[in-house]
Amino acid sequence: LGLDGGRLVPLDSAHLNARRRLGEQGMVAATLVLDGRGREIAPPKITARGLVPGDEEDEAADELAGSVPHALGRLNAAQRRDDEAVGNAVRTALQRRSRRAYGRRPLVEVHVVRIGEGQT
Repeated sequence: LGLDGGRLVPLDSAHLNARRRLGEQGMVAATLVLDGRGREIAPPKITARGLVPGDEEDEAADELAGSVPHALGRLNAAQRRDDEAVGNAVRTALQRRSRRAYGRRPLVEVHVVRIGEGQT
């Protein structure tokens, strides 16, 4: 057991493991703005922290963003309307690109925003 804030928690708890991984591997957050059919309305917004030195984060985010259209393009029409399927595909693409480009396995969060008809 270990002290986390004011609570005793198991040292192998999921949230402590996530915190350790954040510290060692960094994190990537992606926000996608899609219409109800899963088409991109705006370019993806990628934020990378702890993946590369701070002055290189914008460049890394731009490189990572390049993997999003390909990931979306691999989904069929039904999958593109499913936020979970979209999130999983983009998360996997960002993890692979991060590993190949930077040798890191960051935590990746994907947020899907739907605008327009047929929102899911």
